[in-house]
Amino acid sequence: MNKKSSMLKLYVRDKLYGNGTEKSKMDHQKPLNLIKTTPMWKTFLVEFCNNSSLHALNQVAKPIYSIYERKRFLWTSLFVLGVLGATYTCKETWTRYETSTTNTVIETTRYSYSNVPFPSVTICDKSRVDWTRAMALTHEDIPEPFEDNKEKMLNLLKRVAYAGFGDFDFFDQIRLENSTDFSSLNVINMTDILLKVMRPCEEMFFEWCWFRDLEYDCCRIFELQRTELGFCWSFNSDTAESSRELSRGWQLSGLDYWIDRHGWRRPWRTAQHGTWSGLRFKVIPLTEEKLPPDGNHTTTGVAVSVADPKSELHNTFLSVSTGLEVRMPVWGENLFATEGVSKLSFEARQCLFPDEDPFGLPQGFYLAANCIAACYQNYTVKYCNCSPDFIFYDRDGKGNYFKPCDAEGLLCLSEFNDIFTYEVPPIVSEFFPSNKVGINCSCPSDCTSQLYVTDLAAPSIANISSYTDIDVHFRQASCIRYRTAVVFQWLDMVVSFGGIAGLFLGASLLSAAEILYFCTGRCIFNWMNSTKSKHIRPIHPFLQ
Repeated sequence: MNKKSSMLKLYVRDKLYGNGTEKSKMDHQKPLNLIKTTPMWKTFLVEFCNNSSLHALNQVAKPIYSIYERKRFLWTSLFVLGVLGATYTCKETWTRYETSTTNTVIETTRYSYSNVPFPSVTICDKSRVDWTRAMALTHEDIPEPFEDNKEKMLNLLKRVAYAGFGDFDFFDQIRLENSTDFSSLNVINMTDILLKVMRPCEEMFFEWCWFRDLEYDCCRIFELQRTELGFCWSFNSDTAESSRELSRGWQLSGLDYWIDRHGWRRPWRTAQHGTWSGLRFKVIPLTEEKLPPDGNHTTTGVAVSVADPKSELHNTFLSVSTGLEVRMPVWGENLFATEGVSKLSFEARQCLFPDEDPFGLPQGFYLAANCIAACYQNYTVKYCNCSPDFIFYDRDGKGNYFKPCDAEGLLCLSEFNDIFTYEVPPIVSEFFPSNKVGINCSCPSDCTSQLYVTDLAAPSIANISSYTDIDVHFRQASCIRYRTAVVFQWLDMVVSFGGIAGLFLGASLLSAAEILYFCTGRCIFNWMNSTKSKHIRPIHPFLQ
């Protein structure tokens, strides 16, 4: 029995203190309460290093008696250098992402014009005043003394007939004379007068109009339009008088059309190109006897403009004489921006999307051309405290009305016309005089846009004398589409972070999952095991 008891004691001792090392031989002589225990955090750290997929950590966690003890410092240093290198490179990658710019490339060279709206087409008489109608103004239109005030009004209308934004200097002659007081005309609403002396739609067009080779009543598809030349008539314009409120904000509705007063889907589109595929109409210019007398600046014919249907600006007018058969081919590139561009700061992309309208434009969405029109209008209000509402819309984006320019207001515009015709560049340059006052319209470009360009394609003389035949159509079936995208996107940053982690530490997404597991699940598991072990009391009666 004594021999068996001795063997049992040796077995238990070996299990508790080791199997023969020098340390175990020394420790087996110590009482149990003097034996050192390893802290839980250290045990956890060693276990993590031994099982982690991160390079070098398994070398750092080798046991003390390992032959790699002398190399531990080397591996620790390499791991620390790897962490520092990865941190620095990730910081540089993040900086590149934060300051990322955009680039524009060709998306396709065959983008069909059926995907974009047909342009708006605006027709203006060379003279916006029909002199026979001006002469027919009555006491209801002009206050007393009638004859005196009518003479003043006719003198004013001679200039209004060919004045536009930037051409207010036509009023200089009567302003500089100082011999006539126009204050008696201030009670007259100039907009109402101009509407009375302009030709109605029924007198503008000859016979029918055609769109996509279908016949339409011209005055059902052409609407009254404010332009830089005054009141004109436009086709397919969202900013026309009868369409402005109906089309307000449709760009932000998620639809690619809106319904006009006739129940038609607007803006109009066409899937074809060439003559008769777009808009065709015959316009009757004013005859010479209906032009203002001594009107050296007015001639017979019409002015035609092609623009974006959403645009307020119609300032690129082409002059068309009477008796011509005119073809106006339209072309232009399409530009769109990816979703990633909208997430960049404005400083990085330097453009605005339709739903980003910091200026409060009347249309309810942003368009660079409309921003410029609002800028022009603000300058007229700034210098003359009025807005020529036969050119600009009479309300701002909040519904506030602008004071319309009366007779003296028009003379004031001529005084500051030099300012209106000089645009100050946004960046100071030695090529432009810094002491000259002008207008500065800092309107960012559009992130998405469709360009419309046109020209008169070899107008031919037709066997007609009373009207002009005009055909507006797309020159070809498709255009070039450009895509603007972020140079370094979020996904590129994630891929870069993964490559950096793999290069410096040999880590991957699974390595992050390991760390998460050890910091949560494994910690909880070890803590629960240690809590249970504290409630177990060891009994060794045979060692006493």
